[in-house]
Parts: sequence; structure tokens; C-alpha cells
Amino acid sequence: MLVFFDESGDPGMRFSEGSSLLFTAAAVVFDDHHASTNCQRHIEAMRDAMRIREFHFADLSHRKRLAFFDGIRSFPFGYYAFVLNKQKLWSRKFSAKKSVYEYPLDFMFSNMAPVLDDAQVILDRCGDRQFRRDIKARLLKHKGVRTVIAERSHNNALVQLADMVCGAVARSFGSRKKPDEYRNLIRHRERQVRFWPQ
Repeated sequence: MLVFFDESGDPGMRFSEGSSLLFTAAAVVFDDHHASTNCQRHIEAMRDAMRIREFHFADLSHRKRLAFFDGIRSFPFGYYAFVLNKQKLWSRKFSAKKSVYEYPLDFMFSNMAPVLDDAQVILDRCGDRQFRRDIKARLLKHKGVRTVIAERSHNNALVQLADMVCGAVARSFGSRKKPDEYRNLIRHRERQVRFWPQ
């Protein structure tokens, strides 16, 4: 099993200084390696056709986002997401950025445990080395996770898929203008999405 993980927003809590109101984490799951390879090749072909370096939700036009989701919606993946509503957090523990990142991650992977089977988790190689070590150690504590690998998103089309899914889910909770437009194209691939606290 392959799991591709990415996040949207930031873990900061200083809203008056530009911190995001939401922090979203998403995991894209492939039960079949053959299906993941086919999806990866298709994304790479779309990327070449559009003449872009990578699919990164925040940097794409509306037209290219729609084309991406229309192009991948038939592939057999599933996804989980957790949207942390930072404005309504009450516990002091969330004053630490580490907690803002770890809570959605732990919730998602705990709920994924029944379906994780010798899973390899691939995440975007962002943050410093110690941050990546902490995340890797935390993920490896979850049942069903075998290995954790960090790769640059521009080198892995399926990490880009996780970025796009994460962006679509985040927009569905954080935008007033057609918020569900992208998410609706892949809603049939949705296994669990949690928004907390309400």
C-alpha cells in the first residue's frame, strides 16, 4: 500500500500577522501499486502537455485545476483529510506549532489504521532535517505504517496529487466563491474528511 501525504496552510496562530485560519492535512491512498504507477504516468503526461514543472494547487489557474481533477478522477485512489479550524482552538497546547501539525496527522493515521497494510508513506520533503525526523518517527508509531520517505514534490507526481487533493479540500472550507467546485470532482474518492472544531 502506498500513502502520499501533504498539507496546506501553516501551523502559526498569529492571525493578525498573516497566519492561515485553517491547517489542512491530506493523505492519498493507493491499495494497488499498478494503479498508482498508471496514475503517476498520467499526471506526468498532463504536466508535460501543460508545460508546467509540477502541479501545485496554489500556483495553478482555475482552468488547469479543473483539467487536473477531471484527468485523475477515474483512477482508483482514496483520500483522507483533516481540517483544523485554528480560530476555535481552546487548548494551550496548540500554541506550539508542533501540536498544530501533529494533531491532524495523528487523527488521520489513527482512523486509517484498519486499512493500512504494510504501508509506505511518501511526504513532501519540506522543513528542516529535524522536523522531517520528528514526523517520520511519529508516523512510524502508527499501526500499519512500514516506512516513511520524504521526496521533493517536483520529483513525484503522486505527492503532487496529494497537494492538489489537499488544496481542493482546504478550499471547500475556506472559500466563499464556489468552495466545492474542485472537491466535487473527486468526492467519490473521499473516504473521510473531518473539520474540527466546528
